[in-house]
Amino acid sequence: MASCKYKIYHCMILVLCSYRILSTSNRNKKPDGGMICPDEYVWNEMQNKCTSCMDGFIGRNCNVKCPPPSYGQECQLECKCQPSVCHHVFGCRRSESDCEIGKQGHFCENSCPYPSYGKECQLLCKCKSQFCDAADGCFNGTTKEPVSKMSEINTAAIEIGNWTQTSMKSHEMYTRTITESSSLYRSVILYLTIFATFLVVLYIILILYQRMCMKSGENITRYADPESENIYMEL
Repeated sequence: MASCKYKIYHCMILVLCSYRILSTSNRNKKPDGGMICPDEYVWNEMQNKCTSCMDGFIGRNCNVKCPPPSYGQECQLECKCQPSVCHHVFGCRRSESDCEIGKQGHFCENSCPYPSYGKECQLLCKCKSQFCDAADGCFNGTTKEPVSKMSEINTAAIEIGNWTQTSMKSHEMYTRTITESSSLYRSVILYLTIFATFLVVLYIILILYQRMCMKSGENITRYADPESENIYMEL
């Protein structure tokens, strides 16, 4: 009987260890091998880790835009304008004269394109692009030349186009992440169902095995000493 109890105890230890290993290896895994990220984070394929949401996005997998009037990183900033002109990333729409030095665009969302720099991107760097700062110009102190308004408009259009392409790529990435997330949830539910079924079947097997051991122990006790029973009957 003691041997039977020991075997049951040993089986339970194996089950607990198996569950620990499975839960540790799978609870944070995506079907493609990536990690399930917490809220306000998204899986970054390039860095192979969870990274915080881009400015203007929140929620699981960063798929929710900041609702007006909030905007910016983690939606912590507040627009002081009408919701219709409040951008979820950059805030209120402004004139370029109100932008910070080195910035341009309706929401001051773009840095001055090389070779322009400075306030409203009206100055021109006379150095290579790697030495030209959008706000301060050339690092080596070369001369500054004004840029015509026509040139500014053209370069701004190019920069806005680049930013639009980047935004579209980011949107595609978030859309793909949402699709992967739906697939992930289905996989998790399937995994939990299979594991729960495994536990139920194992529990039934252990109960049946325990009953068999108990019956075996009763039979052993009943027929353990037949000679003593015969002697008693002779007396």
